[in-house]
Amino acid sequence: MSIDAMAAIGVPEAAPALQGLAESWTSNPANLTAADVPAPGGISFDTLVSSIADLNDKLVAGNEAVHALALGQVDNLHQVMMSGEQTRLAFDLMLQVRGKVLDAYQELLRMQV
Repeated sequence: MSIDAMAAIGVPEAAPALQGLAESWTSNPANLTAADVPAPGGISFDTLVSSIADLNDKLVAGNEAVHALALGQVDNLHQVMMSGEQTRLAFDLMLQVRGKVLDAYQELLRMQV
């Protein structure tokens, strides 16, 4: 992704750092280390872990809502269905993110050093 494209999607603060990274890469790629690469948008592994924990909480809440509906303890079927749909969408999103992360990892493995 180019620097202009990153600014277009709302990451303007990363553009100067990436410009400096691009300049250092073109001048001397041997001195470039992983520590020189800025984290895009401040996304970290902890963010991913907390997202998975939130998804797990949604799955548990959805299962409890369906269980309560089956026992006749819930009067509002609409709310149970909305909760189930939100859980399904969150799970589908996590699967898409997982797929993209795996694709990126496999692409890194295919790179020749």
